[in-house]
Parts: sequence; structure tokens; C-alpha cells
Amino acid sequence: MAQTIGNVVINLEANTAKLVDGFNRAESAVKKSTQEMKNSVVQLTTAYLSLSTAVDLAKYFARQADQMTTVESRLRLVTKGSEDLLKVQKELFNVAQQTRTNYVETADLYQRIARSTQNYGIEQKKVLQLTDSISKAMTIGGGTAEAQKAALMQLGQAFSANFKAVGQ
Repeated sequence: MAQTIGNVVINLEANTAKLVDGFNRAESAVKKSTQEMKNSVVQLTTAYLSLSTAVDLAKYFARQADQMTTVESRLRLVTKGSEDLLKVQKELFNVAQQTRTNYVETADLYQRIARSTQNYGIEQKKVLQLTDSISKAMTIGGGTAEAQKAALMQLGQAFSANFKAVGQ
């Protein structure tokens, strides 16, 4: 019986070692799988954020393109031909850059003034100078961008409504 008990002890120790080795391999496999899942989640999250950013960028550029198309269409109404339009666009861009104002609002102000002064024979150069002066006054006056935008909108509307009243 002593031999049998010895064999049982030896077999039990050998089986226990195999069991521990199996647990270690299983634990290693679980850790590897867990890390792979974490990496996959990170990759999926990154892909989603990249796609979301790309979609947001596409929407932003589409809005900008729409705004520029609208500005160009409005300026076409108060210019004579493509060459004249290009000249006015360049001048308005320079005004916006020099006065640190928004190009769209600067172009809108110009368009409103030009449209309301068409019947009075005021030259395009004078309208550009007036737009430049108003933009500079807005910059010097300070205020928030929203306040300046609102003031330019109201001034443009006033010009559109009645040039004589503003001129006086």
C-alpha cells in the first residue's frame, strides 16, 4: 500500500502541475484576447471619430461654399461683368483683411450700399471707400463680433431701405 500511496501522491503532483500550467496558458490567452478586444475598441473609436470629423469638415466646407456662392450672386447684381466682379471681390477681400472683419458681412454691406446707391450715380470706387470706412470704424469701435455683425446688418438694411435718409 505504501507504493500505491506514493504513486497517487506522485500522480497527483504531476496532474496538479499540468492543471496549473493549463490555467497559466488559459490566463495568458484570456489576457491576449482582452488586449486584442481593447485594441479593436480603440481602433473602432478612432475610426468613428475620424469619420465624424470628416463629415463635420465636409459640412463646414459645404456651408462655406454656399456662402461664397451667395456672396458672388449678390455681388453680380451690383457689378458689370466678370472682370468687374473679380475686381470688387479682391477689393472687398482686402478691406476685410485690413479691417479684420468678416468677408461675408463686408461683401453684404458693400452690396447693400451699391444696390441702394445705383440710382444716384455714385461710383463703385466711392462705394468701396465707404465700405472700407465703415469697416474700419467697426474695428476701431471694438465690441464683440456678434455686435459688429448686427450693426453692419442694420446699417446695410438702412442703406437698402432709404439711401437719402442715411446720407442726411
